[in-house]
Amino acid sequence: MTFSYDEDSDVLYVTFAQPKRGVRYLETEHGDVLRLCQDTGQVVGVTIMYFAFRAKSGTIDIPEIGELAFPAAMTALVAGTHDRAALK
Repeated sequence: MTFSYDEDSDVLYVTFAQPKRGVRYLETEHGDVLRLCQDTGQVVGVTIMYFAFRAKSGTIDIPEIGELAFPAAMTALVAGTHDRAALK
């Protein structure tokens, strides 16, 4: 799993796996965007809007995926003590 965070927009990009061929996008009711492998329909990534605001508890519920728990690097990010290099 890899992370990329846009602090100015408070958006977190999470990649679970690389798609075999092509990606389709599905927007959730909360405004998040799921990236799905075109061949298998497997969720290969998610774009999480308003990440820092929503992640204060250390987890974010995305109904289509379930509850995502974030590692210590994400907790530090929310606390404002993050090292951006650790997230790339």
